[in-house]
Amino acid sequence: MRDFAKESDTQIYAVGEQGELGYGRSLIQNIVGLTGGRSYFPNNFNELDYYIDLIHAELRHQYVLGYNPTNTAHDGKWRKIQVKLEPPPGLPKLFVRAKEGYFAAKD
Repeated sequence: MRDFAKESDTQIYAVGEQGELGYGRSLIQNIVGLTGGRSYFPNNFNELDYYIDLIHAELRHQYVLGYNPTNTAHDGKWRKIQVKLEPPPGLPKLFVRAKEGYFAAKD
């Protein structure tokens, strides 16, 4: 599942049940984090609309960035990436969520 998430060029968002023991929560968070998405675990059904609205707002306020990698080898290997942000003075703290990397094209 991790490899599938890494290969997909899609953000994954998950809304799951909290569960009594929380089994699977860290696994879901890990997979979702690979794609730059987020996971939410409402405490009750009444919180569901709130988390759906959060996802909706996030998707409306995203930027898409592109870059040219320095490693141009077409070897199909995993390339880690890191996105850093330096906000202009006067803005509140901003957060970056991005996928952890990508698979290079393979000839």
